[in-house]
Amino acid sequence: MNESRKILLNSITIKKNIKIAVCFFGMCRGAWKISLNKNIKDFVKPLNADCFIFSWTKYAKWCHCGGGVIWGRILPTRSFYNAPQLIQYDSGLQKYFPNTANKLLSDVYEDMDTKFLDELKLNENSFKEYKLVDQNAFVRNQYKNKSHNTAVFQQYGMYKGFQLIEQYENKHNFKYDMVALIRIDTELKGDIPSIVDLENLKENDICDWHNGAGMIPIGNVIGKRNAIEVFSKWYKERKFIESSNFFTQEYTTHESAMKYCLIKGLNIANGKLNFSFLQTKCLKGLEMPNIELELIRDIEEIKKNNTLNNDDIKECLDFFNYVKIFFSDQNKDGYNFIYNRKNEIKKINLANVRFAKNKIKNSLSYKLGEAILSNKLDYKIIFLPFILLNIKNEYTINKNINNYKYNLINTDFNYYKYIDKFQNSLTYKLGQALIKANKTWY
Repeated sequence: MNESRKILLNSITIKKNIKIAVCFFGMCRGAWKISLNKNIKDFVKPLNADCFIFSWTKYAKWCHCGGGVIWGRILPTRSFYNAPQLIQYDSGLQKYFPNTANKLLSDVYEDMDTKFLDELKLNENSFKEYKLVDQNAFVRNQYKNKSHNTAVFQQYGMYKGFQLIEQYENKHNFKYDMVALIRIDTELKGDIPSIVDLENLKENDICDWHNGAGMIPIGNVIGKRNAIEVFSKWYKERKFIESSNFFTQEYTTHESAMKYCLIKGLNIANGKLNFSFLQTKCLKGLEMPNIELELIRDIEEIKKNNTLNNDDIKECLDFFNYVKIFFSDQNKDGYNFIYNRKNEIKKINLANVRFAKNKIKNSLSYKLGEAILSNKLDYKIIFLPFILLNIKNEYTINKNINNYKYNLINTDFNYYKYIDKFQNSLTYKLGQALIKANKTWY
């Protein structure tokens, strides 16, 4: 019945020729092209709307997402709740694994693919215009590199997004009836609104979902053109908002959006856009940075200071390994690949053993011990000092290369358990004894 109603209502709107503009704004993340194409197909085209994009000259190939305190929300919801409580939130991650946290909580940027956008504009009739701005230049010009609330990027995106629509209107001498401003890193997760329902909105209605802190929990709004025009100028009022006692949380999104609407006479209507910024294809396409060296440093400090027991360390490493696999090509199940401590992730033990063995075999201790055992015959032993010196010199030259050569592409973060086995070998211990004797010969 509901489906029949939607088809009937949208068939009526085609005859009414309602003009709708949709601007996707903000920071592109991960596999942003896939999410953008999905939104055009599932949202823009069914509404017979025109599409615009306002974004930055770089996109985040890796990002820290989730309200500023919950790094794990880039994962499936169940995986986040199943995560070790020690590192579930930013505060715990930073407390126990500071080096790893610094890597995971830092965005990694890369240039936007403007060729893709140009081709999309050429081949997709609904895609009209796009504009990219240098985010670093924006910060320098607006804040002189001083500290600022990152929420301003959202308000600025809405403001410039509407301007882009307005410029297109002026160029073609017409006005849109409806405007939607949607975060570019979100995806449609439900039905589109019928255009008849949109037509029934009042002239001053702003539609968005609400939460306990006010409106605009994710930043997707739709309404009549004039209402959205007023709302988009929210960014221009930031100085007043930051200095006014009426705004107790200064320039945060939730409270200031709600109170700005009250000041401007805009009515906050129920949300009609079923978009989500969690569990999206773009977030699944993030490229996780290599955290091997950071984990090694953190574990050394943990063991040195005895801040966590071995079971806690193992549980955290299991979870880091899950995160690595989730964002890798090994994960064929997408968001159905859930972390569950009770059904521990299958370990790639052979790969771990091979990795640990290679790491030890490329250590100076092992190389020296191997040379001693290979040249212990009487006629060879006279050359041994020169052979050992040559090995030491080569190792010094290649040390930095070897430090990064063995990464964790095909292993999990539990390879360290196999290191002890190879460190107890005669070859390694012999070389280690030589190094120690050389340091204390006097």
